[in-house]
Amino acid sequence: MVEIACQQMSCWNEKDVLSYFAKVGFFYIAAQNGGVELITTCLQYFPYLMRNNTIRLQAAVLHRQEKVFNLFLGGAVTTKYLAATFDAQTQENILHKVARLAPYPRLSSVSCPALQMQRELQWFKAVEKLLNPTQRTIKNKKWETAREIFTTEHRDLLRDAERWMKDTSNSCMVVSTLIATVVFAAAFTVPGGNVEDQGIPLFLKEKVFILFVVSDALGLFSSTTSVLMFLSILTARYAEEDFLRPLPKRLILGFASLFLAIACMMVAFGATLYM
Repeated sequence: MVEIACQQMSCWNEKDVLSYFAKVGFFYIAAQNGGVELITTCLQYFPYLMRNNTIRLQAAVLHRQEKVFNLFLGGAVTTKYLAATFDAQTQENILHKVARLAPYPRLSSVSCPALQMQRELQWFKAVEKLLNPTQRTIKNKKWETAREIFTTEHRDLLRDAERWMKDTSNSCMVVSTLIATVVFAAAFTVPGGNVEDQGIPLFLKEKVFILFVVSDALGLFSSTTSVLMFLSILTARYAEEDFLRPLPKRLILGFASLFLAIACMMVAFGATLYM
């Protein structure tokens, strides 16, 4: 339907097309709801619509539609277009607006509070990079900078993210410690036992015994790594900037090493049963 409509409108002059898109406002609704296909089709027929995209870009930023945002940035958008979105009534620019908490439907699309906080920080940093230092420090009518608004708006989310990180780290660290204890004990009670008065395992020359030793050692190293990662999360300061890279990075490393420890423990268990 969009293709047919654009084909019918292709014979219009530029002034009529701009007037029509400004009147109906569905371009703004498409940017607000992430309708990239609709916007792309319209731009293919009427590329000059890209020149007047301040409102659509603002809608994409406020509603956290990264595909639409990247689409506009890939065109003729420069910093001056983004800086032009200035509200004379509140004296706020686009950075003040993106500093506020995202709408609930977009916020709930991310699984946990820690990653929600990371996404909000990523959006704030992405818009901040496109503005010059003077525009970043502009104060609104209440004499608040964009950074101050971000801290105030995300105070509850920051607290929820900190609580979630601590609870998750505590639970995972218990599992990692249990696995480390099991695989550590298994290294000294090898399957089949040892030769009397020599301490040499009976299955030393078996290939499956090598598999048991390697998987058990790897399970011990990965489980202790997981414990260290979750311990570093528990002792972190939980500042806003920590949720951008350090804390999510430690969480991913902790989960990955814990998964590897569980897999190695199962391999060692299977090798023991085989022997």
